[in-house]
Amino acid sequence: MAVLDRAIFEFRRGRPLFLSEGKGAAVVCALDAVNDELLHDLSDIVGTQDRLVLTAERASLLDLPVNAADAISVTFEGLGSVDEWMTIAAEPINGVQQEILPRITDIQSARPVEQAALALSKSSKLLPSVISFSAPKKLPDRLARSLDSDDILTFDADQLMGEADRDAVVITRISEADIALEQARQSRFVVYRANDGISEHVAILIGDWRKPGAVPVRLHSACLTGDLFGSLRCDCGEQLRTAVGRISEQGGGVLLYLAQEGRGIGLANKLRAYSLQDTGVDTLDADHILGFSADERSYDVAAQILNDLGVAQIELLTNNPEKISALVDRGIAVIGRTELHGQVNRHNAPYLTAKANRAGHLLNLNLSNAAGHR
Repeated sequence: MAVLDRAIFEFRRGRPLFLSEGKGAAVVCALDAVNDELLHDLSDIVGTQDRLVLTAERASLLDLPVNAADAISVTFEGLGSVDEWMTIAAEPINGVQQEILPRITDIQSARPVEQAALALSKSSKLLPSVISFSAPKKLPDRLARSLDSDDILTFDADQLMGEADRDAVVITRISEADIALEQARQSRFVVYRANDGISEHVAILIGDWRKPGAVPVRLHSACLTGDLFGSLRCDCGEQLRTAVGRISEQGGGVLLYLAQEGRGIGLANKLRAYSLQDTGVDTLDADHILGFSADERSYDVAAQILNDLGVAQIELLTNNPEKISALVDRGIAVIGRTELHGQVNRHNAPYLTAKANRAGHLLNLNLSNAAGHR
């Protein structure tokens, strides 16, 4: 994973990368992390025009022809600006796009290096949309000098894709301390760090969590807006506090607080998805429109932490059957399930309805009073 981790680090910094594979090469940069000055400089250095690479889902939403392509790339008349590219790639569909779209002059299926750049952007928790400058076979002098001096780092696209396919998260226990909680005075926080060097996950050991039999366990994905600020758009914060209280009432158990904001797409993209939901699409479709799957989370980390704690049999506090199957597939015996409901209100009713009707969550929703609540 060393090469992939380095590429992710540089990509998130906004640094352009030179990706190559058997059928060509390109200088690529994350749309999330560039500015107009860099785009103009790269156009001069590479000697070609910038192209915006979009997922098939986003292209279809914009009524751009996709055919059988997994992704497309487009150009503008003249140089595009970052604001214009971002409007095309991520903003809710409105009249602004209709003013910009007629300036698109060329639509092509994304090349392999551009597909690799999209995958890299997704792995980086950035918007799955990138800027690409096709590199000529005979490299211009300025580009050759930039590569020689490592001003632009070079990566093999096939190697990056191979590492991404084999990407195995490994966690290490880092530190721990006792922290009394309002609903669970006897609690110990244990921090685990993933091998990407960035992500940190927390196991909260509540009460007598080593008791024999099935241990009550909650897998909770981090939600800044709900957990910390009490957002009414979801039920995450309420589920978090309810889970801590229930585990404490049962005498003890484990709550895993996993760094998987926005079902694994990151905070920035979650807020973009919220903006799309405000136009009428549901939470799953909003993620698709941005280029993500309905759920980007993995529960490898959860299983590793439970194994490290010596917890083999659990009673899972969840409404999500995918969490059950994911843990069972990873060798954790899920002996039982306890439902965990938050209060329905007019702000979170569409979100909860989509989870129940489309994502298969085991929710019994009472929407009769939601319209007037809060």
